[in-house]
Amino acid sequence: MGLPLGVQTEGTHIAFAAGTGILPFIDLVAHLLLVLVSGNGTAVNSGAGPDLLEGSANKVNPDAFKLVLYTSFLDEDEAVGLELINALQELCQKLNKPIFEHHSRFSKARATAQASPRWDQAFFDAKIQEGVKTGAKKIWICGPPVA
Repeated sequence: MGLPLGVQTEGTHIAFAAGTGILPFIDLVAHLLLVLVSGNGTAVNSGAGPDLLEGSANKVNPDAFKLVLYTSFLDEDEAVGLELINALQELCQKLNKPIFEHHSRFSKARATAQASPRWDQAFFDAKIQEGVKTGAKKIWICGPPVA
């Protein structure tokens, strides 16, 4: 998987990505999609199709892995990889495979919505502390610093 994130095959992994800070995690999102559509007993094909990740040292266990992804973008038009992220979220829901959870915020809201609150130090402190308490294997923050 692209940038060596040190992803473990099992456990909860939490990522906070703002703007282009999502880029190191796009490979992981794509990997999770491949896990779900691959054969070898995984969700979609249930062994009927080829295992697209056969031999991959980084293949996660779809029954024991979860990525919790927090993204922050200016707006939906400026979001990088949002279609891929949304596809993974929809597939997880459709297949009842809770390997991915996505929380998004947008600085500029559409006319029908209100802008999401800005992430601040208290937000990060609370989410990181929650992750540590629940035994997260990895926690990453990538993007602009809190000003």
